[in-house]
Amino acid sequence: MSKIVIIFGAGCSVASGAPLMNNFIDKGDKLAYDNPDSIDIQSFNLVKKARQELQRGSIKSNIDIHNIEDFFTAFELASVFGQLGDLDQSNIDNLSIAMKKFIIQTIENSITYKLEKGFIRPHSEFNTIANFIHSLLDKKSSKIFRK
Repeated sequence: MSKIVIIFGAGCSVASGAPLMNNFIDKGDKLAYDNPDSIDIQSFNLVKKARQELQRGSIKSNIDIHNIEDFFTAFELASVFGQLGDLDQSNIDNLSIAMKKFIIQTIENSITYKLEKGFIRPHSEFNTIANFIHSLLDKKSSKIFRK
């Protein structure tokens, strides 16, 4: 078995249209505005409402309300403590699920694929990454056989 581990960051999917941390919220909001029928609009609205509650309290905290990781963490903490601004308990209880739907559906609706001769193909940047990995594996294999 290979001992090589390759970890990809979100940047690998940008060429496909996937959002990054700095534009994730904007993409989700635009999706809710442009294509409300393609998402769970109740979840998106709950996330927006909870973000507004965080924004009201952000004067007293270090939460970056434009960073999806920061407010996802804040939402998780809200469910532990049972409080987030003026949100009622049922909204707080549903916030974690709503946030997960916001993330999943924003990604699913942002990524595009190329259709080529009836086949779905990755963007060319993925070929560059695949070729790089292939070259690493070739170098590793050649070292193994030279011993």
